[in-house]
Amino acid sequence: MPIYILRGSPEGNKWMQEHGVVVESPAAAPLDEVAHAASVGDMDILSYYATANKDLLHKEDVNGWKPIHEAARGGHQNAIELFIKYGARVNDRAGRYGPSVLSLVVQNHGRDHPLVNYLTNL
Repeated sequence: MPIYILRGSPEGNKWMQEHGVVVESPAAAPLDEVAHAASVGDMDILSYYATANKDLLHKEDVNGWKPIHEAARGGHQNAIELFIKYGARVNDRAGRYGPSVLSLVVQNHGRDHPLVNYLTNL
């Protein structure tokens, strides 16, 4: 791309398309078993890991998300209660500057979701 065309601008995107340059979007980090269980509220899997290897309940993915963040995005109160019981810090952000557990609940489920009341009264 010529230096006078700004990468990511409409002109840059047009130039790349006209010249057959393919740029793939970065994929989201794949979820491990605990993060996936948190995202769908699978309490059987989460309870198993709570007794078998509780460190996995707090493992960050490459983007800094922990299973508690996946549970918050999914709105799964039982999962969040389990994470807190086993040492999760509810004020941790997803990544260095990412959303908190509470902000994920509000963003994805609204201020009237029961988790908002639960989290603000801890």
